[in-house]
Amino acid sequence: MQNMLNTLTKMPTNVSTTNPALDAILEQYLTNTSTPKRIQNTSFDSSDDFPQMSQFRSPIKNTTPYSNINIYSFYERITTDQKVKLICDNLSSLPKEAQRQIKATELDYITPSGVFNKRSNNELIAHSGYLSIDFDNIPDYDLNQLKTQLINDNTIQTVLLFKSPSGNGLKWFIKIPPVAETHGMYFDAVKNYIQAKYTIEVDKACRDVARACFVSYDEDAELSIYEAKPLDASFLDKWLNVETKSTPPAPKPTEQIIVKQSDSSDDDTKNLEKVNVLANQLVASKIDITNGYENWLKIGFSLCELDEDGREPFHLISSVNKQYDYNVTDEKYTSLLNDYDGSTTLGTLFFIAKPFIEQATKVTDSVPKQITMSNLPRTAKQRLLDAEQQPEIKKLLGNIWMTGELHILFADTGTGKSAWATQIADSLSKGKSVFNVLPNENKPLRVLYYDFELSDKQFQKRYSEGNGNRYDFSDNLFVDNIDFHKLMKDNPKDKMDELLTKKIKADVTNLKADVLVIDNLTFLKTESSHDTSVAMHLVKELKDLKDEYGLSILVLAHTPKVKNGTPLTLNELGGSKHLSNFADSVSAIGKSSKAPNLRYIKQAKGSRSGEMLFDSSNVIVAEMKLQDRFLGFHYVDCEYESEHLQSSSDEKFHSKQERLELIRELTSEGLSTRGIEARTGISKSTVDRLIKQL
Repeated sequence: MQNMLNTLTKMPTNVSTTNPALDAILEQYLTNTSTPKRIQNTSFDSSDDFPQMSQFRSPIKNTTPYSNINIYSFYERITTDQKVKLICDNLSSLPKEAQRQIKATELDYITPSGVFNKRSNNELIAHSGYLSIDFDNIPDYDLNQLKTQLINDNTIQTVLLFKSPSGNGLKWFIKIPPVAETHGMYFDAVKNYIQAKYTIEVDKACRDVARACFVSYDEDAELSIYEAKPLDASFLDKWLNVETKSTPPAPKPTEQIIVKQSDSSDDDTKNLEKVNVLANQLVASKIDITNGYENWLKIGFSLCELDEDGREPFHLISSVNKQYDYNVTDEKYTSLLNDYDGSTTLGTLFFIAKPFIEQATKVTDSVPKQITMSNLPRTAKQRLLDAEQQPEIKKLLGNIWMTGELHILFADTGTGKSAWATQIADSLSKGKSVFNVLPNENKPLRVLYYDFELSDKQFQKRYSEGNGNRYDFSDNLFVDNIDFHKLMKDNPKDKMDELLTKKIKADVTNLKADVLVIDNLTFLKTESSHDTSVAMHLVKELKDLKDEYGLSILVLAHTPKVKNGTPLTLNELGGSKHLSNFADSVSAIGKSSKAPNLRYIKQAKGSRSGEMLFDSSNVIVAEMKLQDRFLGFHYVDCEYESEHLQSSSDEKFHSKQERLELIRELTSEGLSTRGIEARTGISKSTVDRLIKQL
């Protein structure tokens, strides 16, 4: 029926069909439909010609789409939907808070930038190639002028342009490459361009790929489907890093929000006053309540109850933290606003702040004024409450590596570190386990892998065949290197260590990475400095990065040549076991003396969150080989490390079966696991595991 109506509406209004029933439908449709004043090149064979966007039923708290919609069908709705027209007509006469409430509860919405499983940045199925730009609070006499300027802009061409539901803003759809990873960069470049050309601020929330756009009504909406061309890399090169005069400065910790006392009985106004008073008090007393990334998110989500009015107090509350960064904080609030479902309220903010304020009040008179109160110890109760809000620790690589850990993997040259690390990264990006004995408890994660070992051709040889068949990597896995020489050339006054940290932070932020892999630490140390302390400094920087962004980090490191027959321990970690002090867990790969392609994997430092299962009495044995266009490790068994060390022929080692029989005999004699450990040298955890097998 819709396609039929689409065809009919292209006919002149004075033309009738030969079918009386169709004539009646046409007359009714034309009567109820306002004809747009301008629409370019809209002839098409099917509505399937256009990219799809997800559409959602009201209220905004509903994050599950009910269907998909294309740009033309959306245009038809905003120019004809009489129910939406009634809502929008009433909005213009209401106060701002009432407008926000009605839009959030009564208007359907779409996600212009693509199709989603749920409205969340991590649930994108396919990018539409559209970027929506919001212009808010534009005076009536400027609205038409801005609309004309945008339509006639030859640098950024209009796809769809229409009024916002409240009537005092514009929604501007433009084309960009349909790539989620570059979405934010194109928004930044467009924002800079608009600020430079039109001196107008745009809504920063549009930077999120999952940004919602309410259905509106505008019978004069502009649609230009085929003429509009997508922005390209040359636009990014010109506008991405342009500094504009309107870029706001970072709030200083000493700044305060001016609190205007109001007689209004409106709850939102009263709540905003309370929040501003609290924010000023926290800054004045230098009290940081944002300790921990998850706690920071909770505070941000709670302030989202105030919508955009919560942005300034979020900056002020965050500014007390020593790691405060204006741009990072601003982008985070935009992201939180986009994902806000109303389940977190301002009560959470006041609940978090209460013990800090109470503690500060109690100690004010007894503590010297020069001692700040920004890091007061929490009570045990508060620590437990904080822990409840933090994500659960999950296995990434069995007991060897857990989420939120900085893990170091070390081995000799030619052992297969890079192949093993790539295999781990590949599995994590697909939500799979490497081996059954090393379970992964996570859904697919976004993995950023810096490969400083292989050239592109060497990487191709490992993961493709001569006939052009390539291994099927996930789009969640990003593997690349860093051009150190260009980095230094572009930033000659900066130190390499600082540039490297900035580069990694930028990539992690833009890609929204969950896991970071550095292959390898020895290369970074050599590139950045010949000072032997650099490796230690880099690991410290990575540890800070892990805590700041909630990352799980895997760092590869070389070992010097180890004497044959020497077990792998922390002493072999790059010649300095002090590195292990900054790592949450450490593992190693050794070459087996049994066969050239056999390797064994061993825990050298166990995770605090998991039992140390794979020690010298129970190493993982694997065969390294190229199979199905992938050079990787294939599980064989778990054995003694001593069985794989080159040694004199008169040494005797127990097979796995002999081990089991020995433990069976000692158990029958009544020995405890501790007693068996003392008698055999097999660790208690391994004895427990083998007893369960028996």
